[in-house]
Amino acid sequence: MQRFFVDENGSYLGSYDGRNQDLPQEMAGRIEVPNAPQDARQKWDGEKWLEVTPTPEMLTAELERRLSLGFDFDFNDARGVHRFGTTPKDMERWIQEVTPLAQAAMNMGEPNRQIGIKTETGPVAVKASEWWGVLNAAAAWRQPIYAAYFSLKEQTPIPSDYAANPAYWP
Repeated sequence: MQRFFVDENGSYLGSYDGRNQDLPQEMAGRIEVPNAPQDARQKWDGEKWLEVTPTPEMLTAELERRLSLGFDFDFNDARGVHRFGTTPKDMERWIQEVTPLAQAAMNMGEPNRQIGIKTETGPVAVKASEWWGVLNAAAAWRQPIYAAYFSLKEQTPIPSDYAANPAYWP
């Protein structure tokens, strides 16, 4: 039978499914509770698991997670729809590699210069002038996420279902 343990502060330690004499040292002498929490950050109050109190740091982590999910861009031609990655590494490449190349081509009067990129869909060539459309689409996708984040950050307290409730996010 699986057993669940917390420390003296109600912090979840883990579970154990074995003989009493083999109980791990970190659980020996600790408080056994009837079930595990839904979220390991929850605290046991002696009777039940308490809801996690969201912090601004938790909200920021959710913002960053959502911003890293990527978005679809339709080239409206044979290239079709490509999924653009938006992880921090992806965004670094956009800023340090693709955007300066596109800007240089535009400055040189070469808006049709091809720039090879790799999306999550696969390799694709983008004209320098098209890159600005990708950036515009990225902004249109990202800005509502930021707006939702700013709205949630103003709430006191931050709602406990801030990450899971689709009503809070676009």
